[in-house]
Amino acid sequence: MSFLRSLFSGVSGLRNHQIMMDVIGNNISNINTIGFKAARVSFSEAFAQMLRGATQPSAESGGTNPLQVGLGMNVSSIDTIFTQGNLETTGQVTDLAIQGNGFFIVKKGGRNYFTRAGAFRFDANGYLVDSATGAIVQGKMADSSGVVPPGAKLEDIKIPFGQKSPAKATSLIKLTGNLNAGGVPKGNILQSSRVYAVEDGNSDINDLLATGTANTIITGMISGSTTVTIQDGTKVKTYTYVSKDGGVGDGNFRTLKDLVDEINNDFAGSLTASIDSQGRIVLTSIVNQNVSISSNNRNFETALSGLNGNYTANSSKGSDKFSRVARADDLLINLRDAQGNDLGLVAGDVITIDGKVGGKAISTVNFTVSSTSTYKDFADAVKNAFRINNLKGVEIDKNTGALVVNADGGKANEITDLNISATGRDNFNSIFENKPGNWLEVQKAEDVEASTTVTVYDSLGNRHNITLKFVKDATTPNQWIWTAQVGGNEVIVAGGSGKIVFNSDGSIRSFFF
Repeated sequence: MSFLRSLFSGVSGLRNHQIMMDVIGNNISNINTIGFKAARVSFSEAFAQMLRGATQPSAESGGTNPLQVGLGMNVSSIDTIFTQGNLETTGQVTDLAIQGNGFFIVKKGGRNYFTRAGAFRFDANGYLVDSATGAIVQGKMADSSGVVPPGAKLEDIKIPFGQKSPAKATSLIKLTGNLNAGGVPKGNILQSSRVYAVEDGNSDINDLLATGTANTIITGMISGSTTVTIQDGTKVKTYTYVSKDGGVGDGNFRTLKDLVDEINNDFAGSLTASIDSQGRIVLTSIVNQNVSISSNNRNFETALSGLNGNYTANSSKGSDKFSRVARADDLLINLRDAQGNDLGLVAGDVITIDGKVGGKAISTVNFTVSSTSTYKDFADAVKNAFRINNLKGVEIDKNTGALVVNADGGKANEITDLNISATGRDNFNSIFENKPGNWLEVQKAEDVEASTTVTVYDSLGNRHNITLKFVKDATTPNQWIWTAQVGGNEVIVAGGSGKIVFNSDGSIRSFFF
């Protein structure tokens, strides 16, 4: 009999595992069945035969476990797994799916059924029905206003063919979305050509502009290596260019003034050197003599070549004019262009400042030049004329001396048609007038904006598209300007623009038309 019990136990496993294979096969076969939920099989052990009972411990020995023989297994349950499946688009507007728990209710033969399969269609009578069974889909019908009344009962969903709704004009638009609070509107940046100023003798000779003979920028002055040699027929002195001069008498120089001081120290009684109002080195001979100046920097040697030659007593000769990149504290009357030509401004000249901001002309501003007016004074006048509020405003580029106009952010503050001129001062006007090539736009104005298009209907049922555009205000924190635009011949009578002000947490503080 024990042999037969072992057969029965093994058969129970085979039989019940066959049931599991049936369930798995059914799951596989329904892999493409709409609304199908997979099932799983759970097993449990069948009852066991007791051969010997358990004993409890005694004072002299421990307890013993029972002797039990299992007699096979059973199928304890077959469960349907109701986890959410993947939603897919079919292109059929009446195909529906349920996200989460729940069932569609369909009615057939007076009885209600539940299903997760949403392959529905309209039949010839306008009823929404299950495609496979013809059962009518049940639901709560909305009233003429599109509202489902409280307590509405389940009924057949029916949309009669040929039924028309009266046209109704759109009266309310609801819009949700996000605006980028971190975006920063960019202002356009306009830059003039290079501007120089008369050299006063205190600048590093490297990068000075020499005009007259050399007509070039002095470069290649190497500390400890570049030299200038001067001889007057009786005395020869060589001076070395250094990055930091130690003082008169050390034979070194970094600036024109350093070189002049060395000459005056070494050639006293023969020559005197100075820097004139045009930025030239001027040598004056005390006696009749021949002077020769040379340098192993070719451009600097050429710039000094005007000092060479025969001198009679009390005669003078000059080098090229030297100019340096203009700085904020330079006087307007000392400014020059990129070729070293004087801009020609004198005290009493009136500079006219004109242009547009956001396409609208500003009020003309007149700036009167005085003998003490600086380049910065002029830059501030331009800033004030255009009412620029950003920290950079109007700057003087430290590398080129150019005037740099930094407009406030956004296209509403874009500066265009910038025109700065002074009557009769052609060299000045050639830099700052509104002419092609004068003002280089190194950055364009950009808005931080967002837009969306909404479809609305008029009282006749005609469709119209309204584009709502939101532009961040560059001058007021957390404020956006909005406008409504139409694409055809429609006219927005009122309420076509306004502003939105947000709180720091992103919530709306106020909305204005």
